[in-house]
Amino acid sequence: MNKRLSKIKTLAVVVASSTLIGNLAHAVVFTGGSITSSVATTGGGSASNSVRVRAENNNGLITYKYTGDINLTSQNGGESLNNSLTTGGGIELAAGESFELSYDFSATLTGGGTLRMTITGITNLGGPETTLSNVETLIGPGTETFQFSTMSPVAPTTLSGSWTGLLEFDWFGVTPGSTLNISIPQNSIDFTAGDFSAVPEPSQFALFAGALGLACVMVRRRR
Repeated sequence: MNKRLSKIKTLAVVVASSTLIGNLAHAVVFTGGSITSSVATTGGGSASNSVRVRAENNNGLITYKYTGDINLTSQNGGESLNNSLTTGGGIELAAGESFELSYDFSATLTGGGTLRMTITGITNLGGPETTLSNVETLIGPGTETFQFSTMSPVAPTTLSGSWTGLLEFDWFGVTPGSTLNISIPQNSIDFTAGDFSAVPEPSQFALFAGALGLACVMVRRRR
């Protein structure tokens, strides 16, 4: 009976570890990192932009993230138009992999005006472009957190081409002395590529840990 239980526990460890290793076997080819910005204000005032783009690897999912702050001040009122942050690079998706746009950031308006932001992720993989996009609006004064996520269809076969990430915003109907802060923290605006179904769920880690623990107990008992 003890030998049979030991075999079952060993098998559980092998199955759990094989599942985790198999899920992490492929990493998407996804390059980029440069950023082009155009941030300015009209009607006097000032503008500053500390947003940068950085890469992150999370179990084979590659993400390029916008992080930082944009600050605008209006001295005489007026409008702030055609502000944008642009990044992009090369991308290759294997069969079953996808491209995702997601974000979690906040904006604060003091004084007045309306902020309209368009966040977009575009892939061109040798055919028609795939555009993932969403529009957010804040009417000041006030603070609001914006959250959103959308994903492209999975690639049917290996596809390669280019990707572009955009943050475009207009601040209009501005009263004198108003300020705008767009805060993009670590949770940021993300452009991610990879096999999302292959990222281990917490339950898989629990299975692996549990099976390993039971195997250790069996080894101790046998000793």
